[in-house]
Amino acid sequence: MKGAAPLQTAAGGGLREWWPVLLIWSALLALPFARSVELPILIMALLGARALVKQGRALAWSGGGRVFTLLFVLLWLPMLLSIPAAVHLDKTLLGVLSYVRFYLAGLFVLQVMAAAPARERLLRLSAALLLFWLFDALVQLLFHRDLFGYDYLPGRLNALFGEDSKRFGYVLAVLSPLLLEFARLHWPRWAQAAAALTVLVAVLLAGSRAAWIMLFVVFCGYFLLYVRERPLKAWRWAGAGLAGGLAVVLAAYVLYPPFTARMDTSLLVLKGDAESIDTAISLRLPIWQVALAMYADHPVTGVGVHGFRYAYPEYAQPGDPFVHINDGTGALHSHHLWLEVAAETGSVGLAGLAVAMILLLLRWWQAPWPARRMALPWALVLLALLFPLNTHVPAYSLLMAVLLWLPAALYCAACADVTARPGRADASAAAVQRAAAVSDARSATSG
Repeated sequence: MKGAAPLQTAAGGGLREWWPVLLIWSALLALPFARSVELPILIMALLGARALVKQGRALAWSGGGRVFTLLFVLLWLPMLLSIPAAVHLDKTLLGVLSYVRFYLAGLFVLQVMAAAPARERLLRLSAALLLFWLFDALVQLLFHRDLFGYDYLPGRLNALFGEDSKRFGYVLAVLSPLLLEFARLHWPRWAQAAAALTVLVAVLLAGSRAAWIMLFVVFCGYFLLYVRERPLKAWRWAGAGLAGGLAVVLAAYVLYPPFTARMDTSLLVLKGDAESIDTAISLRLPIWQVALAMYADHPVTGVGVHGFRYAYPEYAQPGDPFVHINDGTGALHSHHLWLEVAAETGSVGLAGLAVAMILLLLRWWQAPWPARRMALPWALVLLALLFPLNTHVPAYSLLMAVLLWLPAALYCAACADVTARPGRADASAAAVQRAAAVSDARSATSG
């Protein structure tokens, strides 16, 4: 790929090798601070546009660029087609046109992250960032104020994300594979377990049930990996991990009243009646019913991107608590990815999303095993973020876009890395795993 060669150097490197990594990392660094993430995204988009002008098809339609471009077209074209029938044309038009910046930023990521050493640097920095977030959360839990002066809100560990934000647990759970993968590659077994348990505690105390599900999905992903790599010990490790996780959950339930209340509310779903289920999912049934009504009324292209809140009152039942009388709007979003895509971009959007997910899976199966290993943390980020049996942040929001398109670009870059080979840490780990597998097999045979 033209223009990428100067960045494909050894793992150490100088400023030329580090500045693209730092720029991408700065987008993750800025996530807790509202819209400040727009600055690194804008810079990456401008650099991506420059690279696209210079390289054209070589960047956008070869290697990882082809899959990334197809993914973007599958999700963006339905947004574009939702414009003519949009209920709030200005909002939809602005949202659709400005969304292109994430594609251009992704092209920049593809260009500079084509080489494994660059992705390793980013993984190392990302793991360090998550460790800092965890330390800040621990300080806030122990002293009721974090390092930045944010007070602890009972039931909502929020760390440096601020007192008005509930996104700490959500973002931590989504990005947790970056810390867990770095730990898996470079840390001893006890440190890996400590990292996983620390993330689990922080996510539980953050109080986001969506984050609980995301972290569970991540843990299941690692279990499947270990089944492939260490089949004889995977179930033993799974048992130990499950026991440790249940111990943490039980301790939180007994010792931490806000978690107790949230868990009791969540368990109401087991009663099965509509009222209990609605209470368990934070009164979201009316919102989901409105989303389905919007889709039924606009089945082809929906009500338009960012049109959900403006169309909401027309489809709400009398007395709906989410209708805002003062400004004539309703709930901001549907809290579910598929329902929001259905309501705002219709069947075209649903088809695009379904095909995009299939394309992600196909790319995984087509990639050689060493490339899959390098793509693993980004694959798990995408799996946790897009897992359908969960609630989600707004589908076309800044947060969702950053968490979707940057990992998607890194995933495509890793899967397309034809030079992918396990690094020294990977090679040594692989050797240890092979030796352990042989030992397990001998033990099983002798037993």
